[in-house]
Amino acid sequence: MNRYKLTMLGLLGLTVALVFVIQNNWQQRINLSRQLYIEASQSSATRDVARLESAVRSIYENIRTLSLLPSVRAIDRHGGNLSEEARQAFIQIYNNLSSSVDVSEVYVVPIDLDPHKIDPITLKPEEPIVMFDQFITGADIPDGGGEGVARGFGLPIRQKLMPQAQLPTVEIYEYQLMADQASWLKRKYPNTNSITGLEVPFISGPEVITCDNRRYNSTANDPDRAGVVFSVPFYGTDGKIKGMISAIILSSALKQFLPTQNMAFVNPGNGYVNASDGVKSLASSASYVARAEVDPHLIYSQVIPFQVKDARSPWFVWAGQSDSMFLQSKDLLTSNSIRFTGLMILMISVFAVGVCITLLSRNAAQAHALAVSMRKARDTAEKSESEAQATSEAFQVLNNDISRLNGELADRLRQLTEAQEDIVKKGRLGQLGNLVATVAHELRNPLGSVRTTVFMLQRKLKSSPIDVSSQLQRIEQGILRCDMIITQLLDYSRTQPANTAQIDVVNWLQGVLQEEAARLPSQVTLRYVVTNNNIVAAIDPERMRRGVINLVSNAAEALSNAEGVAKIKDDPTITVSVGEIHGRIEITVSDNGPGIAPEVLSKVGEPLFTTKSFGTGLGVAAVRKVAELHGGGLNVKSILGFGAAFTIWVPLVAPAEKLA
Repeated sequence: MNRYKLTMLGLLGLTVALVFVIQNNWQQRINLSRQLYIEASQSSATRDVARLESAVRSIYENIRTLSLLPSVRAIDRHGGNLSEEARQAFIQIYNNLSSSVDVSEVYVVPIDLDPHKIDPITLKPEEPIVMFDQFITGADIPDGGGEGVARGFGLPIRQKLMPQAQLPTVEIYEYQLMADQASWLKRKYPNTNSITGLEVPFISGPEVITCDNRRYNSTANDPDRAGVVFSVPFYGTDGKIKGMISAIILSSALKQFLPTQNMAFVNPGNGYVNASDGVKSLASSASYVARAEVDPHLIYSQVIPFQVKDARSPWFVWAGQSDSMFLQSKDLLTSNSIRFTGLMILMISVFAVGVCITLLSRNAAQAHALAVSMRKARDTAEKSESEAQATSEAFQVLNNDISRLNGELADRLRQLTEAQEDIVKKGRLGQLGNLVATVAHELRNPLGSVRTTVFMLQRKLKSSPIDVSSQLQRIEQGILRCDMIITQLLDYSRTQPANTAQIDVVNWLQGVLQEEAARLPSQVTLRYVVTNNNIVAAIDPERMRRGVINLVSNAAEALSNAEGVAKIKDDPTITVSVGEIHGRIEITVSDNGPGIAPEVLSKVGEPLFTTKSFGTGLGVAAVRKVAELHGGGLNVKSILGFGAAFTIWVPLVAPAEKLA
């Protein structure tokens, strides 16, 4: 294949690559526009839902207020014992709901309402105790206008009068639904013990035909008088459920709180859907709207749980947009235009480059013959140069091998020196261990005698008028300090393996801390934190106990000295935590003391290094030695002014067990 064909194939490949880049850039723009479209739609939906929630919340809070009135709790079956004050409260709340939310009716319903039974007092089918709906039905409106009468009250109420109803009103569907709601509330909330504070249950039901004929009079269309019944229970003075307050609102009135484009008020449990015109046009989404589910076929579809809780069946707001709104958006049209323009420019450019390549290939063919004759001479020179280069590379490889061998020899010498130093160190530690064991034995015997003598003196001088308790206490503290120094020397100098056993670390550490807590200064608080329970591991309990006590003692000293206390903002506290992390146990002793200066932190743990005016400087070194004998180590962290933390870590399985 000649160079011309290769060049044209390369141009074709470049064209394909550029087309891919243009397509990818277009797709990214589309995705970004899609995301911005969804976010804007979600933000708009959230704002619109707040208006609907405010309306329903107003209904709930107003009828809940009525349910809590003492006069309602004491009301008799026909409302004859209501006070004037209670009547006025009913009137004001009804007027407020009617004018602000367009509520049709507000009823006070007995808990045992049965609209199919005859009331022995009125000799008519049973009705609610009192009801506000006169301005809707048009019945009993006084001549002269301006006021109506609420049934059950016999008092005028302020309301906007409507024309005389021309079609008969129907109330039986409301009453049947209210009877069902009352039966449910009686089962679920029989007394005030089932109510917490103001959390009075709020329930609804399926859409029913109401007696609100304001629109029905002119359309004779049943959906124009269909609505929802919202109810809350009220209780008698004995705490037992007595009835409920019900508010009825037309679905058309609820719809006015929805935007006209893309939302529906849905209660799947009640089979209720109140959709705006925009949602009704999305016929393919009807089943998703009814179930309050997101329509996966739409670019934007959202279900928002209603914040006003329905104790019987929750409400949702379904929101969605036709994909055409996104497809006709300015961002999408701009992206498509940019894509089309880019592809056109690319095609024109490729055509022009193809013409240039064709012209250049002709000139290249003419120069090819001259190039062939020059190539032979160049090949001879290149052969000589390559032979010289090969010889140079062989020498370079030999030199590299010599340098590598020298490096390996130096590394072996360093390892040999370290091994020799380690053997000498272990030998010295062994000798030091024997010497320390002898000294410890010889010192602890007289120290034991001194401790016994102090104990006897304390007993004999207990009834003596001479007070030498402070002197005896100083002797006792001196004995304890000497004993601690001997223990630190022994822990640091011992090289024999740890005498491990399977231990419940959480319970073991709790016992160690309970013993040590009694020795701490009274102003220091000791906290124990367990991040994992039932941690069982192989440890030497006695050596590890001394290590933990050593760290707790150091923390207590840091918190108790005068300079340390002055730098503590909170109460002096030592926190000991234990947990299992990444297959190992970590025991951390931390404090909220003054911390450790950076120049001192680097030396902590070195043998014989100490900042105290007393001590051997082997405490931390001995703790690290104990941890290393368990196959672990000691980590130290500190921030000046914020305390220090010492972490002993050991593997869950002892080194000997791992080798087995």
